[in-house]
Amino acid sequence: MERPEFYNKFMGELWQRDLAFVNYRIEAAKKLVRRFVPKNSKILEIGCGNGLVTRELCKIAQSVTATDLSAVAIENCRRYVKGAKNLTYYIGNIARSELAQNFRNYDAIVLCDVLEHIPIVERKDLFEFIKLAMKPDGSVILSWPVPEAQKNNPQIIEEPVDWVEICELSGLLPYYFSYVDVDSTNQYVYCVLKKQIPFIKITRTPSFRISNFMKKWLQRLRNLRLLLIEEHK
Repeated sequence: MERPEFYNKFMGELWQRDLAFVNYRIEAAKKLVRRFVPKNSKILEIGCGNGLVTRELCKIAQSVTATDLSAVAIENCRRYVKGAKNLTYYIGNIARSELAQNFRNYDAIVLCDVLEHIPIVERKDLFEFIKLAMKPDGSVILSWPVPEAQKNNPQIIEEPVDWVEICELSGLLPYYFSYVDVDSTNQYVYCVLKKQIPFIKITRTPSFRISNFMKKWLQRLRNLRLLLIEEHK
């Protein structure tokens, strides 16, 4: 089954579930965008799904472009964000579109629960597109589940996301990083990457403990940050 076909079916099922229950994952994502999306800005959302985060973006930004592989997701987004005059849509793989050059000068690019559904071999192309699409002082706002959480909700593509590898792959500077509790402790990673600001903030939930593995992981991150800063001088 091709990805658009899968997500047309999946988004129809998810639409019913999202409207029936409080989605704590979405509520946490809304907090993330409220914190890092500038007011009166120009925003690109890649993988908008049924529009639950899109509606929050429309309250903050001057203009929002919402994209998704699924036509069903875009239609559900239209219904959920009904009446928003600052919202436009695009159906398809925006990074590989012939119109990709038309998507430029965004203050922030948002991907909530998207990276884990993009094949690892396609992620470099995605970030090359993102770097061209964002302003020099723009941000990329990302969220994804840790591998343990991914096991509970497999989709047609469900590949792990490594924070350090994403920094290396994108060539962007780490600005913000946090583990977030949704249904369980430290279930999600929330982060922000930038082109120009060589600063990182790591926050921890109260129950978070740094293991030997995490110490090595954080050291890799520090080394990467220093390398990126040197390259941007």
